[in-house]
Amino acid sequence: AYAMLTHQAEYPPVVQCAVFKTDDRAVFVDKREIDAPIQEQVEKAYQYVLEKINMGARFQGVYRQDIYELPPDSIRELIANAVSHRSYLDPAKVQVAIYDDRLEVTSPGMLIGGITIEDLKSGCSRPRNRGIVSAFTYMKIIEQWGSGIPKMISACKEAGLPEPELKEMGGNFRVNMFRPGEKSTQ
Repeated sequence: AYAMLTHQAEYPPVVQCAVFKTDDRAVFVDKREIDAPIQEQVEKAYQYVLEKINMGARFQGVYRQDIYELPPDSIRELIANAVSHRSYLDPAKVQVAIYDDRLEVTSPGMLIGGITIEDLKSGCSRPRNRGIVSAFTYMKIIEQWGSGIPKMISACKEAGLPEPELKEMGGNFRVNMFRPGEKSTQ
């Protein structure tokens, strides 16, 4: 955990971010690799997504309030979870992919300890990387209560978006958060 948090690992983890032109990974519009201490990876990947998704506004009195098409707290949660709970034994990278219809966050490693997707939706959590989770909790990046996924589901419903799709595939864990106007592939 110390090596990841201080960016001193022999082979430091990297977060890949990209915007794709189509609904697959055939054509890049933009891409970035974030090679930094893992807490900075969370912040930089979060900012990348906010820069690339649509933003509108509403006014309260004379003050403008920016409104993103996806709930920002849920975006942050997805990225923080991907970085903190990934398998650091797997050389694959956390991937944050933006498509016309969805935000897709993929983390190396399957769910651990018998946890199921339904368990996650109901607030169950089991940390894979206790040192990183403890540090992220101390830094107030995560809460370590298992509340993030239920909050994300609730925020998407409140925003009129489909429920995010959580799935295990090919040794990875992926969450798809669907953008407005698009239907879930579930």
